[in-house]
Amino acid sequence: MVADADDAASRAQVIDDCRPAILTSCEAALAAVTDTQFYEQKALLEECVRMAEHGMFSGAQALAANAWDTLIRGLAFANSGWLKPNGQWPGYAKVLENIPAVADDDPTIRRFRDSVRTGSCGNVRVRAQGALAVSAQCEQLWDSGP
Repeated sequence: MVADADDAASRAQVIDDCRPAILTSCEAALAAVTDTQFYEQKALLEECVRMAEHGMFSGAQALAANAWDTLIRGLAFANSGWLKPNGQWPGYAKVLENIPAVADDDPTIRRFRDSVRTGSCGNVRVRAQGALAVSAQCEQLWDSGP
């Protein structure tokens, strides 16, 4: 498990070893998206999976970050109370504080969140409880080390 890896090389190996299962899980999660208002982001994230399947990791990461940014900004502008008093973008931290927590019913996600919160994976601090926020912090976790 990534949370148990001691260094960047070990984390890379865990992710590489689990890549087919990770990508299959991503495909299943995206297949479950049926709300038409998310179809554009869904299509972009499906492209990320295809890129990762073909070893284009930098492109997949860049496209995923773009889709994540679009979603977070969309949430902010759809909820005017999350914006600054003048209606401007408040920044990621402020928006993520407003995203409601979700249940930790998946033991892997729960363990990952706990290890990040307690610092056993490094200095990364997850600012939101949702899987979206956990995904957004993966790059920091990857680079921070134990």
